[in-house]
Amino acid sequence: MAEEFTGTIVEWNEEKAHGYLRYGKKRIFLHIRDFSERHKRPAIGDRIRFWAGTDGKGRPCAVKAVHVNDGGRLGIGSFIVLGLLLLLPAIAWCCLPRPLQWVVGVLYGSASALVWFLYGRDKQIARQNASATSPQRRRVPESQLHFLEFAGGWPAAFIAKRRLRHKCSKLSYQAQYWLIVTLHEFLAFDFLCDWRIIRAILA
Repeated sequence: MAEEFTGTIVEWNEEKAHGYLRYGKKRIFLHIRDFSERHKRPAIGDRIRFWAGTDGKGRPCAVKAVHVNDGGRLGIGSFIVLGLLLLLPAIAWCCLPRPLQWVVGVLYGSASALVWFLYGRDKQIARQNASATSPQRRRVPESQLHFLEFAGGWPAAFIAKRRLRHKCSKLSYQAQYWLIVTLHEFLAFDFLCDWRIIRAILA
């Protein structure tokens, strides 16, 4: 039965994009193409989780490799962007009647908590599915994630995508996400303008 290991890169040739891992007292070859997901260039000292396999010539090598604890760091720029995106919705929220403030606050909070949980769960399932020895599990539907983002969870999705490095490279997903964010910004702006734009459209 195949077994998963965790090792450390002890040699890495950047030009040839390959090197060696040490796990226990053993060494094994690793090529950059054998990463099942990769968010940064491999480097000496990186911790790697992998399966022992063979290359096209039958030689031992690491396969299905992933960085251990490869979560992204949230820089100050990300928080500035998120703060700017939240500015209009926050002002609009402050202008709501008190009962509606509670409703909207609970909705945003609940949707954000669910979005964070589901992003993490979907990434975990994606990693498990990357292993040929693991049974394929059903991913979290993108429509479900988008619905929760629309329901108020888009700020959590903004953070989760960067912190978990998930759903960052799929352009169709990103386009729908930013459409949802734009819609929230528009609704907040039009609310502050006494719904003038929507009333003009419907007139």
